[in-house]
Amino acid sequence: MKSLLKRIAEIVSFLLLIPILVLVLLERKLLPNSHTIYTIFAQCMATIPGIIGDYLRRIFYRFAIKECGADFTISFGSFFSHREASVGDRVYIGSGCIVGRVAIENDVLIASKVSIPSGRHQHQMSCSQGASREVNYEQLTIGQGAWIGEGAMILASVGEKSVVGAGSVLVKSIDANVTVVGNPAREISK
Repeated sequence: MKSLLKRIAEIVSFLLLIPILVLVLLERKLLPNSHTIYTIFAQCMATIPGIIGDYLRRIFYRFAIKECGADFTISFGSFFSHREASVGDRVYIGSGCIVGRVAIENDVLIASKVSIPSGRHQHQMSCSQGASREVNYEQLTIGQGAWIGEGAMILASVGEKSVVGAGSVLVKSIDANVTVVGNPAREISK
């Protein structure tokens, strides 16, 4: 019975989102360098609370980002800032997260208030001219079975089954089966 109700909720969510999905998909097809419509609706989806929001976000991202697995949850206040992101199966993203251009593999848990921008050096900087509008997005990877703690800042890739402690700032990629904590994040165990 529970799986039937879940399926009905997904169908209703899809039907409600058809006009939005059409706009987002048209933007991707007709204006491939534009992210305006995608960004507007990704941020709007983040503001819908509760289980209704969970279902609407799941359906929205199945169509709006590069890849999206089954049984994926992105909680209230969280969104993908780039449609080039991909998400595997059985992924949980807590509340208040901002996720950039990242490939999240299967079975990943991301706690609340985690930031995963698209790498360390998104904006060019010059001593004589200051910050530039030119951007350099990196593709980060969060490996299968990884866990990222509350409030972490992820600026590099995370290996399979690795743990990034709460409040940590990860500035260098880590291998599989590693636990890191602190600012900057340092390995405490393998």
